[in-house]
Amino acid sequence: MEYICGKGMLNENQQILEQINRAKEILITFKKNFSGDSIASALALQKTLKKMDKRVNITASNFSLPKQYNFLPNHQDIKSELYHLKKFTISVDTSQAPIEELSYDKEGEELKIYLMPKTGSYSKADLGFVSSDYRYDLIFVIDSPDLESLGVLYEKNAEFFYQTPIINIDHSPANEYFGQINKVDLTATATSEIIYSLIVVLGEDLIDENIATCIYTGMTDKTRSFKSQNITPETLNIASKLIQLGADREKIVTCLYRTKSIQTLKLWGRALTRIQLDPKLKLVWATLSLADFDKAGANINNLNGLIDEIIMETPQAETIVLFLETGDQTITTRVYTTHRVNALGITKTFSPNGNKQYSSFSIKDKRLAEAEREIIEAIKTELEKII
Repeated sequence: MEYICGKGMLNENQQILEQINRAKEILITFKKNFSGDSIASALALQKTLKKMDKRVNITASNFSLPKQYNFLPNHQDIKSELYHLKKFTISVDTSQAPIEELSYDKEGEELKIYLMPKTGSYSKADLGFVSSDYRYDLIFVIDSPDLESLGVLYEKNAEFFYQTPIINIDHSPANEYFGQINKVDLTATATSEIIYSLIVVLGEDLIDENIATCIYTGMTDKTRSFKSQNITPETLNIASKLIQLGADREKIVTCLYRTKSIQTLKLWGRALTRIQLDPKLKLVWATLSLADFDKAGANINNLNGLIDEIIMETPQAETIVLFLETGDQTITTRVYTTHRVNALGITKTFSPNGNKQYSSFSIKDKRLAEAEREIIEAIKTELEKII
């Protein structure tokens, strides 16, 4: 999408700068099934925009910060839901009856407002009601393939997203180019890498130690400490510049990879030893039983990062399935896919929730092995239609 001005066409970065300059208050958000790249990118962008004297908030659906990211500066700024999205204004014409006293009372779910004029009285004709514009006049959606991936944040506020300009920043081939401006770079290894390139355009002197730390964290997290196969010379060049700008590499690596609990490592070990692979369909799956959780002394929170570990172990995989026994003969299934495979499409038989790159569902009254066979067979049938 190009904007036209008196001097001709604006390029993508100029469009973004123009929208930022126009905006009074900006919202940053990212997908419900976020990664460290999502968190770090959002924080880096927020800090940059605040340096440009913009009011900025970060919100993601039901957000809860995984503890390995506690070192990120101002991580507490990320909220789990939207507050005060719109104001409702009641106006009163006091020209004929000047107001002397105002009070209110709340009875149950009803709010009563009392106006006492000095003289005379008020009628319905003196009252006006106005629903204000939305609080935010610009949205950055980062590291998200589509609006549906934002979860309840989008579901509950769809009209807001339709009526507000969106700048879409991502590096995934699965991105649906849903923004008014789409900064989608398929050659970048992480969204945080694109955020860096944008900040350089906005003003390289904006990058301080905290912003450099956030960007380096996102890139480190996405590339598994620069060990993934899609690393480019540009990625390494940016990483070097970020360290020169103050990113604390040792602290970042320690927090992300050297602080996992014994319980997490035990649980991951049990899953990784059970990996099964169908090379033709590029399908990988693993199971974790209640006994696995008990023996590891772990819980569902210890699963954070496990899928990335499975991907590292099996880089050829395009579909990753994780089976979790969650009690009362209930099996919860999580499905992660690359851009070529629709996670909801290949699990449609089971009425899943999620988006094109992630789906989840539960089956009751099934043992783990039985559910595994049934679901894998169904997924294979769907994958064979694609290949």
